[in-house]
Amino acid sequence: MSGRTSETIHQRRCCQNPKGNNLQTYERPNKGLHKKNSIQRRQFLKLLYYQTLIGGLFFFIIACVHYIPAFAEYKEKSEWFLNVQYINADGLSHAGYRDFALVASSFAVILLVRSLVQLLLFAYASHRHNLPLKSLIRFTEQGWSFIYYGSTAFYGWKLLYQQPYGWDAASLWVDFPHYYIDPRVKQYYLFIFGHWISQIAIIHLEERRSDHYQMLTHHFVTCALVWGSYSYGYTRIGHLVMIMMDFVDSWLAIAKCSKYLNMPKVLTDSLFAAFIFTWILFRHFVYMYEMLYGMIYAPALLEGKCAYDAAGKAVLCYSQTAHRVCAVLTIALQIITLVWLWMIIKVVLRVVNGQGAADTRSDEE
Repeated sequence: MSGRTSETIHQRRCCQNPKGNNLQTYERPNKGLHKKNSIQRRQFLKLLYYQTLIGGLFFFIIACVHYIPAFAEYKEKSEWFLNVQYINADGLSHAGYRDFALVASSFAVILLVRSLVQLLLFAYASHRHNLPLKSLIRFTEQGWSFIYYGSTAFYGWKLLYQQPYGWDAASLWVDFPHYYIDPRVKQYYLFIFGHWISQIAIIHLEERRSDHYQMLTHHFVTCALVWGSYSYGYTRIGHLVMIMMDFVDSWLAIAKCSKYLNMPKVLTDSLFAAFIFTWILFRHFVYMYEMLYGMIYAPALLEGKCAYDAAGKAVLCYSQTAHRVCAVLTIALQIITLVWLWMIIKVVLRVVNGQGAADTRSDEE
C-alpha cells in the first residue's frame, strides 16, 4: 500500500465518527484510563458501603434493644454505648472497662457520618465542578477531614477554657494523676479514640498509597498514646495534643480541597502557607515544649503521687515505667511528623519554583 493511500485512510478514520458520518473528529476511547477510573470508582463505593453498613448496623441494633420488648433485658447495658459511665457524686468520671462501649459507638457513628458527608460532597462537586474522578474522590476525603478536624479542634479548644488547666506546661501536672475528670473531656477523649480506630480500618479499605505503612504506624502510635494517656491519668496533656494535631490537620484539609477544586493558585498557596505555619508552630515547637517539660521536669514532681477514691483507697499512682513508655511514644510520633515535615519542605520548594502546591504523597501515582 502506498504512503498516499495509507495517509488517506488515516485521515478518514480521524475525521469520521464510528457511524461513518463526517460530522466531527472521532477519538478512540482511552481504555487504560477507563479501566483505572472503574477501579477507583469500585474502591470508593466499596469504602462507602462498608462505612454505611457498620454505622447503620450499630444504630439498628441499638434501636432494637431500646424499642423491642424481647431485648428489654439488654437495655441497661445499651446505655454504655450512648452515655458516659462511672460518674461519681461530684459529677466527675473515671476510666473503666465500660468505656470501650462508647469507643465502639464513636467508631460506628464516625464511619456512618463520614460516608454520608462524602456522598454529599461527591454530589456537590460532580454537579458544580468538572473534575476527574480521582480529584472528586480526593475532594470528598479532604472535605470530610476539614469538617471533622475543624469541629474537634474547635470543641476541644472551647472545652480547654472550661478546665482548671491551659497551655501553661506546669498546670498540666497539678494534682496528677488525673483519675477523676470532667465527663465532657472523657467523652471527647473516647470520641477521638474511636476516630483513630476508624482510621486504621479505612486505610485498609481505601486505595493504597505510597506512605501506607508510615500512616499505619502513625495511627497505631496515636491509638496507643490516646488510650495510654487516658488509662494512666495523662488526660490534660493529651487534651492539648489532640487540639494541636486536629487544628493543623484542618488547615491541611482545606488547602487540599482548594487545590482539588482548582481554586486560584494564590488562594491555594496562601492556605498551604497557613498550614505550614501552624504545622511548625504546634507540631514541633509547642508540642516539644509541652513534652520536654513533661519528660524532664515533671517526673521529680510526680514521684509517689496517687489518686484516691471516696474511701481513701489509692486507685491510680504515678508509674515511672508508664511515664517512660509515653515518652517513647511521643518521641516516635515526633519522628513521624519530622518525616512529613521533609515532605512539606519539598512542596515548599515546588511553590518557590513556581509549580504550585502539590501533595507529594497523594497526587502522584
